[in-house]
Amino acid sequence: MVGGPEGPRRGESKERKRLVEYARKTWEVEGHVLPYEVAAETLHESVRENALAYFNRHRIKWWTSRWDVSRPKLQGDVVGLPTGHLNSSQVACVNDLEPARVDPELAGRVMRNLGDTFFDVQPVEDDGFVAYEWIGKDNYLGEPGARVRGANITSLDGLMCAERDDGKRVLVVIEWKYLESYGPESVATSSRGTDRVATYQHLLDNPACLTTPAALLSVATTSTSSSSPTTS
Repeated sequence: MVGGPEGPRRGESKERKRLVEYARKTWEVEGHVLPYEVAAETLHESVRENALAYFNRHRIKWWTSRWDVSRPKLQGDVVGLPTGHLNSSQVACVNDLEPARVDPELAGRVMRNLGDTFFDVQPVEDDGFVAYEWIGKDNYLGEPGARVRGANITSLDGLMCAERDDGKRVLVVIEWKYLESYGPESVATSSRGTDRVATYQHLLDNPACLTTPAALLSVATTSTSSSSPTTS
């Protein structure tokens, strides 16, 4: 998350202004949201083709907002292009990690930055070393509704796997933030009226419970998998 000595909110404002100016110079658009016709250009050209193919292959939903005004209504499993938001955390995550997804040497360097006990990076999906919007094979959290990666259920922004020097395999869960900020209002109930607390109550009642659905998902899948994770 962007911040600095002046505090995160001011840092976010400065970064958003920079993005607005960049959009004006590069695409001649006002604001920091690109029209759908060029939304793919939020992905760096070096990773764009692979990233779009990956999301399409696994039917992963790109995050969008009401400000993506020119985005067409997509039917069925069609995922389309990413959001036009230049401040999208999802797009930032893909831009940063996609090179490591397809390069074992680079993926290994990422893992070793987390600790020198990680010495052998493991593939997690498509023989790649990063999975995006990962939900696992089963509905570990008991969430209602369709299981679509990146849409309306807990999805991990990124997932990697490495073998330690003691032979144990470890899942590394990645939560990616760029310009998010959160106010004091409660989000216990979703905009669609879903009681989020009720959904996870059976897990929250467990005294060993961690505090977020993403953390719960990472623990649940680690405890049920004896090897590299199986994604769906």
